[in-house]
Amino acid sequence: MHRRSLKLVLGMLVAATGLIIAGAAGGVSQKASAGSVVFGAEQEPPCLNGFLAGCNNTWTSWTAGTALASPYLVYPDFSLRPYMGSAKVLKKRPFTLRVTLNKGMKWSDGKAITAADVVFTWHEIMNPNYDLAGRAGWELIKSAKVNNARTVTFTFTAGLLSGDSREHNAARASEG
Repeated sequence: MHRRSLKLVLGMLVAATGLIIAGAAGGVSQKASAGSVVFGAEQEPPCLNGFLAGCNNTWTSWTAGTALASPYLVYPDFSLRPYMGSAKVLKKRPFTLRVTLNKGMKWSDGKAITAADVVFTWHEIMNPNYDLAGRAGWELIKSAKVNNARTVTFTFTAGLLSGDSREHNAARASEG
């Protein structure tokens, strides 16, 4: 009886495997129409502004962080590479950097991203009335000046000395 049951189980496995292989190999697949992807995480971001102290959790960074562009990208070797524009070191002391936005940069509503938007963002980040998660690096900017619609000049504090890793990375990023 045991041998008979074993043969029956093996026969069913062979038949099921044959059906699976035939189903996978048969026919030309149709291109699926575009749609929405629905994903459920174990938590929902409280908001999508990762700068705010109450919103800087993992899912905020994974959702908004991929949607909000950065002026540069940080690569695995910790090098910086321009993304939204280019940068040029104008002076070493005080460290002064000119940032030029790429042509055609737009907000989600289609309006152009301007140098005034960049300066506004810096002012908002530095506003002490906002409970931000951190201002690391931003506090080193002494001033930001709009030169034209696409160009901003940043002057950093005297504390940013030659050889500082931030200055080095900014200079490397400006080289492209």
